[in-house]
Amino acid sequence: MPERQVQEVRGEPRIPIDVEVRFRYPEVFKGIMKDFCTGGLGAEVPVTMEIDSPVEVEIFEGRLLASGNVRWIRMEEGVVRVGIQFREGERDIIQQVKAWTG
Repeated sequence: MPERQVQEVRGEPRIPIDVEVRFRYPEVFKGIMKDFCTGGLGAEVPVTMEIDSPVEVEIFEGRLLASGNVRWIRMEEGVVRVGIQFREGERDIIQQVKAWTG
């Protein structure tokens, strides 16, 4: 069976990263940010989240705060992965993340 190709719909590719973050949804919990791009981030989390729910993400021990909405959820190898889309006013967060990560 041929491998299914997924078309990238972002204007900028995802940047891989492996950084612990804190989510406020509505309870606070830790997760691992696995990638980010201009429009949002992908993370591994210990709980299931609801699609379209608002969430805040503390990055770099609270030095950066991004807000957005949960856009997708899926299980990958027994781990819950989520996609967070930044709100329009938060889209400059990518420049700040790039500055912190080099």
